[in-house]
Amino acid sequence: MTLIFGFLLLYASIITPTHAPDTISSNQILRYNETIISPLETFELGFFNPANRNIPLTHTSGELTLTLHGVLLLRDSTSGTIVWSSTNSSSNSSTRNPIGKLQDTGNFIIYEEGNNIDQEDPTWQSFDFPTDTLLPGMKHGKNLVTGIDRHMTSWKSSDDPTSGEFSNWIDTKGYPQQIIRKCGDIMFRGGPWNGVRFTGNPYVEENRFLSFTFVLNDREIYFQFNQMHSPNLLPILMRLALQPSENSRSSSVRRRVRVIVPVSLIVLVILLSICLYYRFYRKKTTTTRSIVDEKLELPLFGLSTILKATNNFSMDNKLGEGGFGPVYKGVLEDEKEIAVKRLAKRSTQGLQEFKNEVILISKLQHRNLVKLLGCCIEGDEKMLVYEYMPNKSLDSFIFDKTRSKLLDWSARYRIINGIARGLLYLHQDSRLRIIHRDLKVSNILLDTDMNPKISDFGMARTFGGNQIEANTNRVVGTYGYMAPEYAGDGIFSMKSDVYSFGVLVLEIVCGEKNRLFVNKEHSNNLIGHVWELYNEGTSLQLVEKGLVESINISQVQRSIHVSLLCVQRHPENRPTMTSVIMMLGSEGPLLAPKEPGFYNGKTKKSIRESSSSYGTNSNN
Repeated sequence: MTLIFGFLLLYASIITPTHAPDTISSNQILRYNETIISPLETFELGFFNPANRNIPLTHTSGELTLTLHGVLLLRDSTSGTIVWSSTNSSSNSSTRNPIGKLQDTGNFIIYEEGNNIDQEDPTWQSFDFPTDTLLPGMKHGKNLVTGIDRHMTSWKSSDDPTSGEFSNWIDTKGYPQQIIRKCGDIMFRGGPWNGVRFTGNPYVEENRFLSFTFVLNDREIYFQFNQMHSPNLLPILMRLALQPSENSRSSSVRRRVRVIVPVSLIVLVILLSICLYYRFYRKKTTTTRSIVDEKLELPLFGLSTILKATNNFSMDNKLGEGGFGPVYKGVLEDEKEIAVKRLAKRSTQGLQEFKNEVILISKLQHRNLVKLLGCCIEGDEKMLVYEYMPNKSLDSFIFDKTRSKLLDWSARYRIINGIARGLLYLHQDSRLRIIHRDLKVSNILLDTDMNPKISDFGMARTFGGNQIEANTNRVVGTYGYMAPEYAGDGIFSMKSDVYSFGVLVLEIVCGEKNRLFVNKEHSNNLIGHVWELYNEGTSLQLVEKGLVESINISQVQRSIHVSLLCVQRHPENRPTMTSVIMMLGSEGPLLAPKEPGFYNGKTKKSIRESSSSYGTNSNN
């Protein structure tokens, strides 16, 4: 908008308690010494000096009014002259009972009383008319329906809000990209969007504060950034500003984006400066426009290609659905079969998990890990494209009384070993040390030959070379597979993955779900039941009835024994995946397992620890 008033960014904790409303009613007048404050006292709307950007009011006679037809007017009360109005915007002259409201996003909207305040297209909104600033959630780009082109223009100088030399646009000619102009001349091009950033900004790194989005559809083309909230972070007020000085386009790799607030006649604002290593401006160059982000070592699929391959996401092609969203089978033009995982709008996961999976799995290559073929980021759509697994997931076999008969013991034992090799690769042999954090039977896919492939890396985390564990306040994963230290204290490590592997092995042997297991004689889960049978020397009772004729007794007993070593209560007692593979592939003696996690019963007889060819617990 034409800078008729200033938005004051404040922490709720530093605002003097006030009863100022957050709305303006029709014909209500807001004068130079009055303000309205958003519901959570995050933003305050009022005049600052000078008000009105290019035709400034330098005195205190300005009045802001909302007419009965929903039009904002800025009037010089001394002369009665209207110096600005919103009639040249998208205002709807037929609006009845209009209300102007200041939201906690910083957006000032006009809407009709009785309508949904969260509607996508209000009668008028200040976010459609940015000056030199982008706030979280503000769209930077063009509305193809209304024609509104949201762009930024710098101040003339640090103390003069008149429109300056620099402007920042989304260029919609050809493939949309960010451009910065100085007096009409293009000084910088951002390059195409690659799903994480504009490729001309290769130094824009992921951070814990912001996430970036680019939307391209038949209604809108826009760039947007949003603030990432976390319970362990203080609320931070952020803003990206186009600076009036050409020095802002410094060629240094890292630049600070500062929080800057205009001086107010009313409130002395306490500023919080944050350092975000976001390189927004660069000198004009021809060598960096074609740079592809090195983190995305996989192709991008067009939305039209995906729609054609999946028959417009036909329900006949739907393979299943998880926390990320639905998964569809598709066939490309070269007859290659694919599986498309589509991020659902109401997904409990989101952009961060999407980017996490893209970045991690694009760097992984192992026969027991599902292969990511590419991704699609277009408009509101975010999709991952995988190799197609014709036999779907492991849980569709072992927990189905009919299909479970198709997996005899030799197939299950091969699957157990394959999962172990894939997990060893993640923990030790890959370019990154990766903790999966959500290993379970539904995340094990089966190819044509029933070979297992670990999938779903949205929750995975990487470790440094000497790092052995980490802590999180956001516990993710699936109950029943979580290690005690992770479910209770948020501590995860390679040993928490080992615990999940142990649960998975027991479920493969028994054909039962750990969390849903019920026994008439006790209230233990599956792990507790296995522990008691092991102590009684009757482990073979665990084997699924349909497997009895095909089992190798030694392999079954060894699998149960190794799984109990993996689910021990204390992580330091659990073996590494290297030891697990050695134990599964040999016939030597094994250490006796200690009490498993989440077991509340009493052991019926003590177990002596036997000697082991694998050394001490620390080696395991």
